[in-house]
Amino acid sequence: MSMLAKPVSTLWLVHEMFKKHDQELRVRIGKPISYATYTNIPVENKQLVKLFKKHLYKLSKKKPYPFFLSN
Repeated sequence: MSMLAKPVSTLWLVHEMFKKHDQELRVRIGKPISYATYTNIPVENKQLVKLFKKHLYKLSKKKPYPFFLSN
């Protein structure tokens, strides 16, 4: 059964994507984050990825994560 799960879920994803083909997709792009900004944050890479993810989700609410604010 698990052999069928991935192909079926992939097909379902394609189905869902084309079902919404006539809808508008809004994209918000924030200011670039400089290399120096995120290399100076003293955390492991895994934690840094989580911080980036939080920052990206907050961009949609126009409230960037404080770790990535420009100095």
